[in-house]
Amino acid sequence: MRIQRFPWRAAVALTATAVALHMTAIPAAACDLCAVYTANVMPDQKPGVWLGLNQQFTSFGTAKDGTGDETNPLSEWVESSITQVALGWASGERWGMQLNVPIVTRRYRRATEGGGIEKGDETGIGDASIVAHYDMLSDAYPRGVYVVRLLGGFKMATGDSDRLGAELDAHADDDDEHADDHGLSARPRGTVEDDDDHHEASGVHDHDLALGTGSVDGMVGVSLLWTRDRFSLSGEVQYMLRTEGDFEYQYANDLTWSVAPGFYTVLGHDYTLKFSARASGETKGTDEQAGDRVADSGITSVYLGPRLTVTQGLALHFDVGFELPIYQNTSALQLVPDYRVHLATSVRF
Repeated sequence: MRIQRFPWRAAVALTATAVALHMTAIPAAACDLCAVYTANVMPDQKPGVWLGLNQQFTSFGTAKDGTGDETNPLSEWVESSITQVALGWASGERWGMQLNVPIVTRRYRRATEGGGIEKGDETGIGDASIVAHYDMLSDAYPRGVYVVRLLGGFKMATGDSDRLGAELDAHADDDDEHADDHGLSARPRGTVEDDDDHHEASGVHDHDLALGTGSVDGMVGVSLLWTRDRFSLSGEVQYMLRTEGDFEYQYANDLTWSVAPGFYTVLGHDYTLKFSARASGETKGTDEQAGDRVADSGITSVYLGPRLTVTQGLALHFDVGFELPIYQNTSALQLVPDYRVHLATSVRF
C-alpha cells in the first residue's frame, strides 16, 4: 500500500501546474491577451478552495518580417508583465472550476507618425476568464499516475480596449494603393514619416498594447500528465475561439500547445523537486478590423526552456521557468519575444 500511495501523493502535490493558453500564439504582446492560467492538472482529491498566482514577463526587442530579423534601427521595445490571480474550487471528485483575473503592465518605446519616438506604459485589468475542468481519465498504479483532463470556458471583455480604436483610425487613413491582392493592409500601424514621405516602419502596434479585446471568447483544451517512478510527462493543447470585439476588431483564433518531460531529483511525501525541459508553441492567423485583414498580426512560434517545480505536502506549489524562441514566423513586421520568464505558485486551503 505504501508503494501505491507514494507516487500518487507526490504527483498530486507537484502538479498544481500553470498551463498558459499565452496560450497563445499571437503577435507580439497579443499572446498575453489570450493566455489562460489553469492550475492543477492532477485530479483534485482534496475538495475545497485554492488560490494561485501566475506571472509571465516577456521582453520584445527583435523585429521580424516573416522569418528574417530586421535591424530595428529605432530601438523599439516592449516589456510585458502579466499577473493572473486565480481563485478556484475543487469538488474532490473529477471536476472543478476557477476564475482568473489578469493584471497587465506594458512598457514600450516605439516610433510615431511624424518622426518622433513615444515612450509610455499601459497598466490595468485585462480580460478575466472562467474555466471549468473534468478529468476524463485518471488513475494511480504502483509506479505512478496518469490523468487526461478536459478544459472549457470563456474569456470576458473586462480589459480596456481603447487602443483598438487607434488601430481603426490608422486603418481608415491607409490608402487603397497600399493594400495587396489579398486585402492585407501593407502599411504597418504606427509609422515614422518625414516630409519626403520616407518612413521607417514600426513593429509596435496598438493591438499589441491593448489591455483587452472587447470580445467574449470561448476556450477549449485538454491536458495530460503521466508519471513513472521519477520520470514525468505533461502537456496541454488550448484553442481560443474569437468573436468580434470593440471598434470592429476581431482577433484571430489561436492555438497553443506545450510538452514537458521531467525528472524528480527529490521525491518524498513532504517535499518534491522536479526539473523539466518544456517546449511550447503558438499559432495564430491575421486579425480583422472593419472587414479587412490586419497584416501585422499573425505569428507562428516555438519556445524551449528549463522549468523547476517545488512542492511542500499537498498544499503548496511553486514553479519557475525560462524560455527562448527557437522558431518565429510573422505575417508582417512586428516585434517578437527575445525571452520570457514564468513564475507560478498556488496554495490549497
